[in-house]
Amino acid sequence: MPDFAQQYEELEERFREQIKRDRERIKCEDIVYLPSFTVPSSQVDYVFIAMEPSLTDKWAGIKPNFKDGVTAVKKGARNFMPGGIEGCILYYCATKYLCGRTYYFTDMSKGAMNVDKAKLGRTKRWEEWFCLLQQELKIVAKEDATVFVIGTSVYNFLTHKKRKNTWFHKTFAGRIEYLLHYSKQAAGHRKKYINGRQSEFDDFKTKVTENKIKDIVIPLLAKADTDWAKDSIKRVEGIKLTESWKMLIFCYKIKMEACGRKWNEPL
Repeated sequence: MPDFAQQYEELEERFREQIKRDRERIKCEDIVYLPSFTVPSSQVDYVFIAMEPSLTDKWAGIKPNFKDGVTAVKKGARNFMPGGIEGCILYYCATKYLCGRTYYFTDMSKGAMNVDKAKLGRTKRWEEWFCLLQQELKIVAKEDATVFVIGTSVYNFLTHKKRKNTWFHKTFAGRIEYLLHYSKQAAGHRKKYINGRQSEFDDFKTKVTENKIKDIVIPLLAKADTDWAKDSIKRVEGIKLTESWKMLIFCYKIKMEACGRKWNEPL
């Protein structure tokens, strides 16, 4: 049987083949395979699943395109590489609140594309990728792993009754957890997690700081040792935490600690 690294490498080749089919189906050449920043060396305890990477001018050229995107990947650009505040928060929370357990970030579909293009036929595209997602989790996730689904769209897709008899649902039912999306569009929902816990949050927000986040995120980037990672470190150095971002961290803390306790029973 192939070792873990070989299995993952073969899986990535299947990702690339599916992206070719995506290009043909939606008649768009500018779709780039963007590997995950968190390629594990063995199976992990937690998997985070989001939507799909975006082809933007932050990494794929002034006018985002296939050629510039591929060049960026060769230089070290990676999906979920922390640089902006959203990515920093994800890594900070996963590292701090999951009891030191291992984790992996991935997307429903792996082809980075224009945001407007991504909206077209998204459900059909995800249905075509779903088989590959199951293969990915068979390789990457432990049998007792918990799956965090980021955002309502992905959660509704993965928990839809059409998928209730699939390997995914049978394996992770009871360990599929919804996680509020980190986008600004979902920011209005952060306050719901504060209701009834205002004093707890007031104490918490005085303790979480930019430097504490940097202390976790910068060493992760330094291990990558690429020019892209070095540029990301510079961006991380400038992050600022607003009250709303602290609310998001608090939301993730509540959810992740509750799931992490499964490893630490009894409390």
